[in-house]
Amino acid sequence: MSRPRVRLGIPPHLADLELWGRDVSGEWWALVVWTVQVTPPDGTHPVPVGCAAWVPGVQLEQPLQPVDYLEVRRMQLGAEPAEWPAPVDRPGAHWRGYYLGILDGAEPQLPAEAGRAWGTEQGGAYG
Repeated sequence: MSRPRVRLGIPPHLADLELWGRDVSGEWWALVVWTVQVTPPDGTHPVPVGCAAWVPGVQLEQPLQPVDYLEVRRMQLGAEPAEWPAPVDRPGAHWRGYYLGILDGAEPQLPAEAGRAWGTEQGGAYG
């Protein structure tokens, strides 16, 4: 199954839902993936870079297309967010990029070796 496209209440605002996770306190989280254009450190033309992170489930808004959320994989998350999984490649849903952990509402920050998100001089790459 491919990943359903969802709207988020925090940056990056639009992403694909990889899986649902429920933490030890019973709160739901969503592992989302998205692509951002990045200017590599060598200054060449912008290239697409995959990103992934966990967001609180309450930050997911209505999906862009009808989605049967029961078809999205679910898992129990451990007590330590640092141990929560990154996405994996699977048939129909490939992923390669940077795993950013948990998003806190600020614009996601890529590691320096990824380069600079394209458009950051104009006000932000995420909307």
